[in-house]
Amino acid sequence: MSLEVKISEKKDYLEFIIKGTFDLFSLKEAVDALKDAQEKYNKILVDVTGLPGEIVELDRFGIGEYAADILSRGVKFAMIAEDKRINKFFENVATNHGLNVIVVGDRQSALDWLLKEE
Repeated sequence: MSLEVKISEKKDYLEFIIKGTFDLFSLKEAVDALKDAQEKYNKILVDVTGLPGEIVELDRFGIGEYAADILSRGVKFAMIAEDKRINKFFENVATNHGLNVIVVGDRQSALDWLLKEE
């Protein structure tokens, strides 16, 4: 995998920090790691601000669809990305396929959404 995934257990959620060089295969491996983690946590924070470069629309679609297919509907996922890279396409694809996810540009907004009781 050309990505480095750091996992930290917090009191109310699990945090994934993903860094490295983007490629679709490696990002799918990171989603697989999320799948394993969701058995223990129902709230997961994912920080992808350490992924340089642009992710093309086809890859955003592919990873959104893949994530929705293998991740649990009962888990909330909050993703932090650089503001300039957020276009909501990944979020829309994943949400339209049933995943409970949001993509925002700052940690506090992500945590506010993630930890808000429904």
